[in-house]
Amino acid sequence: MWLDDVIRQFKDMGWTITTPAQAYADPVYRFMPERSGGSLLLAMGRSLGLKPAELGLRLMDDGDFEIEALAQQGL
Repeated sequence: MWLDDVIRQFKDMGWTITTPAQAYADPVYRFMPERSGGSLLLAMGRSLGLKPAELGLRLMDDGDFEIEALAQQGL
């Protein structure tokens, strides 16, 4: 089956498959960001006082950047 092939490929690449319960037990999910917006990683960084340049991330998630990059590749 296709899903079995995908899982096998990730395991062959060194990934570890885990359950949702194990994943959400990670301490990162106990952190409650004081600032919302964007991804969890971005919200955490902003809550910890990091500036956008320090985060190395764009402050928006609207897809325009990705669409432009695809268009430049002729896709």
